[in-house]
Amino acid sequence: MMTFVDAPDEDAPKRIGYGLGVRQMVIGRESFVGHTGAIPGYSAVTVFGIDNGITIAILNNLSVIEQERLLAEIMNALNP
Repeated sequence: MMTFVDAPDEDAPKRIGYGLGVRQMVIGRESFVGHTGAIPGYSAVTVFGIDNGITIAILNNLSVIEQERLLAEIMNALNP
């Protein structure tokens, strides 16, 4: 699952690689693995910090949210 291949996404530049069901992301200077998803009316993101061991899960009732911005804000709150 953690063997990543290049999988750039022009709409989400912080998502840099894809493994077996998980995506590699860099938020700030932190490396994360996780998965994002959306269906009409809902969206979600769950990530695990490779270096820091932090797990963040965001579930909401909006189809589209700024996932990377929210993750960065949470990380800033955890590491002032």
